[in-house]
Amino acid sequence: MNFRRRITLYLSGFLIGGLIVWFGLLKNRPDDALTSWLPTKRIVMQLDTNPMVLTHHAECRMHCRGITEADIHQLIKKGDVNFGKSEVHATPCPKYAMEGTTAQGHHLRIICAACEKETRIVTAIDLDLKTDTCSCPEK
Repeated sequence: MNFRRRITLYLSGFLIGGLIVWFGLLKNRPDDALTSWLPTKRIVMQLDTNPMVLTHHAECRMHCRGITEADIHQLIKKGDVNFGKSEVHATPCPKYAMEGTTAQGHHLRIICAACEKETRIVTAIDLDLKTDTCSCPEK
């Protein structure tokens, strides 16, 4: 068998295999299913499925900075994970820094603790503020 014939058979088999995978596995899936294996998507799915609990510190910071629970939910759903600011090996709950821009145009970072049965919001930070005037007492 000559080289040209081998290449033709290889490409034909590759094309047929690709079509089988596309129509058999991927055609009717939503776009999120194709990227759900990425680390950011997996973390967002985990944070979004568990019930959200605000810590006393987070409530104080949110009130002081004018951040609403709707902003927090939006950031969890649409934000990006900043792995440089996250503590992924923290025990018992890994902490993830979610960053993004709200509908009102505020650039925020929230720290979420991904516990087994809940998503604990640790703090909320407005990244647009030059100086922080919040003084939340420790409890």
